[in-house]
Amino acid sequence: MGEFFKGWRRKNGVLTLGLACAFAAAWIRSEVTCDSIQVIINGHKYRLYSYKSSLTLDEDAFYPLNGHLD
Repeated sequence: MGEFFKGWRRKNGVLTLGLACAFAAAWIRSEVTCDSIQVIINGHKYRLYSYKSSLTLDEDAFYPLNGHLD
């Protein structure tokens, strides 16, 4: 089995196939499930979410870092 992975082209091929399978699984999952990530940077809230085979980035204009509107 060790001789199967000799050579950089074969290693890159296996890596590319693995990445393609991961992206295909995420694409199929996004048909029925909404996944999102939220990040606050310098008072701006960014949200990246996938749903119904689309990838969307939203930005709120201002989000107070302490949670209070002063």
